Amino acid sequence: MLGVASFDGYFTRVNPAFERVLGYSVEEVRRESFVSFVHPGDREATVAELERISRGAQTVAFENRYRTSSGGYRWLQWTGISDPDHRVVYAVARDVTDAKQVEAETRALLAGQAALRRVATRVAREGDHTELFELVTEEVGRLLEARSASIVRYEPDGHGLVLGGWGEPGAVRLPSGSVVELESESAAGGVYRTGQALRVERFLGEEGTLASKLREMGFQSAIGAPIYVDGKLWGALIASRDRDRAWPAEAERSLADFGELVAQAIANADARDQLAASRVRAVGASDAERRRLERNLHDGAQQRLVALSLTLRLAQTRIDSDPGEARRLIEGASQELTLALAELRELANGLHPALLADRALAQRSRHWRGVRRFPSRSRPYRTSGCPSRSR
Repeated sequence: MLGVASFDGYFTRVNPAFERVLGYSVEEVRRESFVSFVHPGDREATVAELERISRGAQTVAFENRYRTSSGGYRWLQWTGISDPDHRVVYAVARDVTDAKQVEAETRALLAGQAALRRVATRVAREGDHTELFELVTEEVGRLLEARSASIVRYEPDGHGLVLGGWGEPGAVRLPSGSVVELESESAAGGVYRTGQALRVERFLGEEGTLASKLREMGFQSAIGAPIYVDGKLWGALIASRDRDRAWPAEAERSLADFGELVAQAIANADARDQLAASRVRAVGASDAERRRLERNLHDGAQQRLVALSLTLRLAQTRIDSDPGEARRLIEGASQELTLALAELRELANGLHPALLADRALAQRSRHWRGVRRFPSRSRPYRTSGCPSRSR
């Protein structure tokens, strides 16, 4: 696109490429100030660039958006030089709209992949689902430029339960623990009924419905993607906006990718639970005995030792102000210590590894000669022989 523009902001000459790219006739392009064709968001920068080039500077790769005859906009990249004597600018422009779109799509793709990697790394680790849900919803919200995002679990009674979410500072959103109706007018309800990703362009529900509540909260539109666990619809990942702006074309696909990671995390947790259950069944009575000992230790000796620690700290604070009370506290602590030691001895008697004593130590004794089973505290540990090299 070749053109000559005057310093007062009008094209005096343009070639036919202007008509081919923008859809206007040559006369229409020359009739109006070229700033009127510029996108409102680029006008200030365009005027500043015209003033700069009119003072003798050269324009190289300046970009702005020009309105087309159909109402859309095309990105143009300008190179120009001024002729102050004739008060005109000689300009060359090329249409870079497709390149801009590819660049934006590439940035969005890279940002989406980076977000998915961060979530996948978190999914691979064990931990509380609450932390994962907060991470997923924040990544989704920032990637899709949403105002808020939530994870909803479908309950057997036909309601939805909000398990976690994220929102921009000051954004209104449904808090965790909220129970929602699953009407088809909402994204959560639509996913519940169709089992597929979808978008809701307007919340048109009647008064009192979830859709009307979301509308009253300021939300304009939403998208949702299903979360399937073991082939069953477990819940949905929802992103909402309070701005009247179209979602990206691939928004549902991106949301579904995050939903699959959430499903994997839930499946991983279920698999870990099942593995733990199988281990419990495998160890049987011995595991039950271990839990009994742990419970006795926690409820008995440990509680006594905690109480003993608190009593001694209290006695320490009373030594100067009330020696008698401090002495009484120390005597009580001494009794507690005696009871705790007795309980620990009782527990220790139940920790003797019978299988190790019956088999492992018996087999080991054939390789070691003269090993003392319980060396004396008063004498150093000694053996009357050494391991056989042949064995």
